[in-house]
Amino acid sequence: MSMEFATFPFLTAILTSCIAGLLIILFIPDERQVLIKQVSLVFSGIAMVLSVYLFFAYDKGKGGLQFVEKVLWSTRWAFTTSMPSTASACPCWP
Repeated sequence: MSMEFATFPFLTAILTSCIAGLLIILFIPDERQVLIKQVSLVFSGIAMVLSVYLFFAYDKGKGGLQFVEKVLWSTRWAFTTSMPSTASACPCWP
């Protein structure tokens, strides 16, 4: 299985666009409902456009992992991102 590193950090951009939208929405007053919807539409649209691009840019002929990012913060957070999924499965165990 081959890994190809991305020239642009697509996965980080998708994640940070959602987080940036969240942070902007937190500072908008509750009375501005239309603005909240517009901001959420813009930042969700950015994530969707990037995701659709990655979907169509994937080369089935090469297979394997493509658009891989080697980012320092991702290795530091690997343990903390796996904890919630493990913790959520605990109540389901008999």
